[in-house]
Amino acid sequence: MITSPAFPGQSRQCHFSLAIAPIKGDFLSQTLSQAAMCGIDRLIWLSTDRGVVRWDKEEFLRKKGRMEAIIREKSQLAGRSTRMALEAPQTLSDLAAVPEISFLFFDETEALWNEGRPWWEGVISEYARKEGKNELVALIGPEGGWSARERDLLKSLPSQRLFYGTLGPLILSAEAAILAVTSLLGIASGYYRTLSSLEQE
Repeated sequence: MITSPAFPGQSRQCHFSLAIAPIKGDFLSQTLSQAAMCGIDRLIWLSTDRGVVRWDKEEFLRKKGRMEAIIREKSQLAGRSTRMALEAPQTLSDLAAVPEISFLFFDETEALWNEGRPWWEGVISEYARKEGKNELVALIGPEGGWSARERDLLKSLPSQRLFYGTLGPLILSAEAAILAVTSLLGIASGYYRTLSSLEQE
């Protein structure tokens, strides 16, 4: 059973997490390092319809110790007071069943450009107004893309739980998309923290 996300020691109302299909090779270490150092709150491995690399519970547990060691080291280097949580593979349906979770979905056909400010600033400004504890999960699908079933699931969510973003018109590999989204989410998280601290003064 999937329950509401828990963030021990964190009092913030909004959290910023990354959900990606499992990856292999040296890029796994790079992804963990960048996510931890960019301030991502939770890294969720996604089980997708078109994913090439698939982890079951046993495979995740076999890799978990090494992944947590990387997260611990990079969190210390970044000066983080909290450590990024690491989650076993879940499906979009699992995550969508948690009402506190909203999604950041990268879709060039739906995202809107705004000349006045970056799109992520608009998303965070709107997201920060949500009441209660919430989590924004940025989604990165597998190389084969999202299935029609997964897209329909996301589009069936209430509008306040689905935010659209764009990485531009170029076709990115999964690796490039992960690096880009992790950096953007880190910037957005920093923007939210700054916004929250100013409002509390």
